[in-house]
Amino acid sequence: MIKELARFATGLMPQEVRARIARYRFGYSGAGRAIPLSRAPGPPGCFEVRLGAGPRFMLTDDLAQDFATHFTEPGDCAAEMAAFLAASLASGPSSCFIDVGSNRGLFSLLHLAAGDTHRAVLVDPSGLLCGQAAALLRLNGVLGRAEILTAGAAETGSTRRIVTDALGYARVAGGQKGHDVPFLSIDELCAGRGLSPAMVKIDVEGAEADVLRGAVQTLHAHRPLLFLELHFDMLEQVGERVGDLLGSLVVLGYRFETTRGVPLPRWQLQRSLMAVQRVVARPGPVR
Repeated sequence: MIKELARFATGLMPQEVRARIARYRFGYSGAGRAIPLSRAPGPPGCFEVRLGAGPRFMLTDDLAQDFATHFTEPGDCAAEMAAFLAASLASGPSSCFIDVGSNRGLFSLLHLAAGDTHRAVLVDPSGLLCGQAAALLRLNGVLGRAEILTAGAAETGSTRRIVTDALGYARVAGGQKGHDVPFLSIDELCAGRGLSPAMVKIDVEGAEADVLRGAVQTLHAHRPLLFLELHFDMLEQVGERVGDLLGSLVVLGYRFETTRGVPLPRWQLQRSLMAVQRVVARPGPVR
């Protein structure tokens, strides 16, 4: 009811006000955690990023907007990256990161650059984005410590028909022409490869609940730190209850906080009016 009233009220507001609200709802307004960094020219078509006294890596010029969004512009994306960087630097020497919805591999690159023996498994149903991620990791000399799977993540293993847009983003075909892509659960992935992840990022645009249902054994056994992008509007559209999603993690002993490290009670998160909220879930004692 609260969300319906908020949507109705927003529709009555001037366009400029609606635009500001939209930026807020998607996490693109407000100050993010500052990441000390410098940027320097690299080889033709590339630039180098140095993160304070931490890792350094190369990005191609076509990733300039991704770099700005995740590292320099104020908002939740930069705050999330700052929190991820801190966690990656604090993780063990052989820390394994599972990147679900890996896109072009920026998070995985950062994790691999943060430790000489860090490992990453990238999972994305888009062959185009997986190819771009491979090229980025190869550019930085870390591809050998990564596994890139052109696959989706879900509660159980299956094959689904997907389509990709011009930018390479994938979605379920829904009766349209497309191509078949394997889907697997995080539990299957970890059990089959003997993985003990220290961190898991899930950015799957409304399929978060489906992915988490297939990760219960992994979360219980290995207690990874979770970086979640909760797409509340999309979850609602596919009939998923946010309260059930959050409750399943609470039962497993997870507690929530913002990307800025502020504790986030379950009830507050469940009533969020955000369209997308980036959340860190930390493991604690299992209930």
